[in-house]
This record gives sequence, structure tokens and C-alpha cells, in this order.
Amino acid sequence: MAAVSRYDRAAFAELMSLTRDKLTRTAYAYLRDGMLAEDCVNETYAALASHCLSVAPDRVEAWLRTVVVNKALNVLKKRRRELPLTEETAPPAAPEAEERAAVRSALERMPERERLALLYRANGYTLEETASAMKCSVKKLRGLLDKARARFVTLYGEGGDE
Repeated sequence: MAAVSRYDRAAFAELMSLTRDKLTRTAYAYLRDGMLAEDCVNETYAALASHCLSVAPDRVEAWLRTVVVNKALNVLKKRRRELPLTEETAPPAAPEAEERAAVRSALERMPERERLALLYRANGYTLEETASAMKCSVKKLRGLLDKARARFVTLYGEGGDE
């Protein structure tokens, strides 16, 4: 990050290559739209370019994660204001295997915080990173993950039934 703060293009490119996938997965966990997730990640890097002197080198990944989450939340707020998502306005779903559809169905019926906790962990975030992104303690996150896993198993077993 020190090199990034000196406007070193190569260092910035390396930082982007190291963090892009993780940031994209994070944004996608909120938005469930690949193109919107990519837009949020690109806006996050643009924000870093203009704020790199004020970001502590040892906190750059946490800063990026926080910014991408905030950008994704802003997109969701804007989307809710513009058009409520109904079956008629939802984009058509791509054909998926039954297993994938069952997992998605279970995740979609979960409370948002529980779903996000599971998705962060499934995407390789550590407990500490997940707790930081969700603004809670590791101890509280562990309890949330226990509840989320139990709820997921129940919902997955129910299939599409409510």
C-alpha cells in the first residue's frame, strides 16, 4: 500500500489483482448481479485512487471491503426506491442444476445477516474478516454462524416449501 500511496501504477495493479475476486464476491453476495458487483468494485478502486494517501497501509483491505459493501448497499437502496422487485420485474433465471437451485432457494429465504455470514465464510473470508465486514465481534459471529447453519439445513431440507 505504501507504493500505492506514492501513485505507483504497478503496485496499484498488483493490489487490484490480489483483491478483485474477493471484493467481487463480496459485492455479489449483496447484489446477486455480476455486472452490478463489478461496477461496485471498479468504483471502489476509483475511490482508493483518490483517497490512497489517507488509508493506512495495513488497513487497505479492510478499507476496500468496507467501501465495496457500502457501495453495494447504496445500489440496493437505490434499486428499492426505483422499482420493487417482483416476479414480473425480476430478471429471468439462468438454467441451474437442481442442487444449485435448492441451495439458492434456501439462502434466499434466510435472514440477510445469516445469509451474508455464510456467504462470506463460503467465499474464503476468515472469521476476523467476516466479523469486521459485518461490524460485530468474532464471538457474536460464531453464534450467528451456528444459527445460520442450522437454519440453512432446515430450509434446504424443506426445498421450495415455506
